[in-house]
Amino acid sequence: MKQKQRAFALALECAALIGMLSVASWYGFGHASPGSVRLMPSPDSPEQAWLASSMLHGFDPRLKIGNQLRPSRYSPAHPFFLQLAARWQRGMAGIHQWSPVGICMGLLAVWLWLWLGGLDALARLGAVGMILFTPLFFRMSQTIMQESTIFMLFGLTMLGWLAWLRMLEQPDKPRWRLHVLGTAIGVVLGLLIAIRGTYIVLAPCMAGTHLYFRQGEWRALAATATACAAVFAAQLTWNGYTGAGFGLFSYAHWGHYFTNSFLWRQLWQPPFVSDAMGEPHPAALMMLRDWFGFQPEATAFGPLAMIPLALLGLWALIERVRDKDWPQPDIAPESWMATLLPAPDKRLYEQMVALALFLITQFALHHFYFFYSWRFWILAYPCIVLLGMAGWSLALKRALQRDAGNIRRKLAITALAALPLMVALHAKPVYRSVRNHRPNETEILHAEQNNAELRRLGAIVAATDYPLFVYGRDLVAYRVLMGLERHPRVVAPMIEPVDKNINMYCDLILHQSMAPPAGWLEDRSLWPDQPYACFLYDVKRQSVQTAFLGKLLDRYGSLFLLADREQESRVAPLLEFLRQSGLDVRENPTAKHHRFLKISRQQQGSEE
Repeated sequence: MKQKQRAFALALECAALIGMLSVASWYGFGHASPGSVRLMPSPDSPEQAWLASSMLHGFDPRLKIGNQLRPSRYSPAHPFFLQLAARWQRGMAGIHQWSPVGICMGLLAVWLWLWLGGLDALARLGAVGMILFTPLFFRMSQTIMQESTIFMLFGLTMLGWLAWLRMLEQPDKPRWRLHVLGTAIGVVLGLLIAIRGTYIVLAPCMAGTHLYFRQGEWRALAATATACAAVFAAQLTWNGYTGAGFGLFSYAHWGHYFTNSFLWRQLWQPPFVSDAMGEPHPAALMMLRDWFGFQPEATAFGPLAMIPLALLGLWALIERVRDKDWPQPDIAPESWMATLLPAPDKRLYEQMVALALFLITQFALHHFYFFYSWRFWILAYPCIVLLGMAGWSLALKRALQRDAGNIRRKLAITALAALPLMVALHAKPVYRSVRNHRPNETEILHAEQNNAELRRLGAIVAATDYPLFVYGRDLVAYRVLMGLERHPRVVAPMIEPVDKNINMYCDLILHQSMAPPAGWLEDRSLWPDQPYACFLYDVKRQSVQTAFLGKLLDRYGSLFLLADREQESRVAPLLEFLRQSGLDVRENPTAKHHRFLKISRQQQGSEE
């Protein structure tokens, strides 16, 4: 009878989870945003898409920037999952499908972790809802950034660690299973650390809590550490494609982060970061602003509701750590509340200690990081939610234990247990935070039409030997959207913009300024050694580089120019000069969203 009741309760919980996901999808969870379709934000999204395309088609993943080949900054872990989604969808459009899938897999792993740990059903639903309905996770479900894979690997790490702890107390089981599982956890943890180095502190937090609460089985712990180190070392030395190793782990890259970090430059004053308007603010103030909901694109109402619950979670952890016997709240087995609010597994609270330590390190590390972004809380937010739900559940169990026979107290505690779930389901519609993240169908259609036109124009470019000069996006984004990943010719910036980070992909170049480039695409005597020097129009001097233009036309005979219609005013001076110079300037009349021109010294055949 009890098994039927538990199976029925589990079926209801699964139905509730599916219902929450359906509501989230209605609000826009997992729907590609116009920015993601355009491969924004730049330069991160284009680089991830480039690596995924490289794995999908099996060609050199070095980034073609201007006339140079540059190694990627990123680990191949996230692009690996992106290319799996692309294979499933049979095209690069599938890369937009991975982010919602990865986040849902992470939520499933977290739910299984809480279920195996014995946390009650209402607390499990509240935790999943709190995480699912935050704008942070909505935004991450609509992009191709690496946060979705980070969250999935985090959930798998915690789930595997709990299974490892439970197996540790089963002496009748073959011990080799313990070491195999520990090695698997190490591999997943190594991938997580390889994607974002600031998560390396999760490993000592896990090992420290394990050694504090348990004795023995050092070999399994050593297997985990060895596997983690092996995966991390593989990222360091992976040069089968790039020839120069990942920029993220290169000496030059870490030197850049260290010498430009707030901790290094501003030991005597508070760290300052700039908001969207460019105004400097103390980093701690921006962190608190995001967490308390004054930033609509950050976590909004969720953390405000979870702060007191997290304090309860910390209190519960302190109580657990002080009592070495780990007593469980005693709820009568015959009580229906024993099914609704079971006593959680002590192993779950052991892991909560590691989460609390990890949460503190994330606030400390990102306070001194050399730039600030609210997406860095992709793991800190679940930590505080899980801590809060654990403390909330424990406090209600202790209150129920005082007077288990009082029906009013049972009803009141049941209502309080469901409170976080109600907050998760209703906070966002009330504050209209999630509605703002629902993609605009008109903008999506416009972006898809732009991409279809870019793909058609890319076929024209690929059929020739002429270089392409672009304006409006960064160089790698143009290559991916136009299908020019394997195109051997140069794609260079048309105009030198004031902000190089926007159009010319100089983030990567500046990070690797101390490392030599991996190679050149063209003759170095014709093209400048620096990709950001390969432009035609100098904005600062308001002049055309006529000598460089003449060499190009002598070498190739013709070249292509491409710019968004929205940027027409920026490229107008260059086009006016070309027409006045007696050059043959032919514009493709079928391009509605872009200016696509072919520049030649003399009249040529029919238009491409």
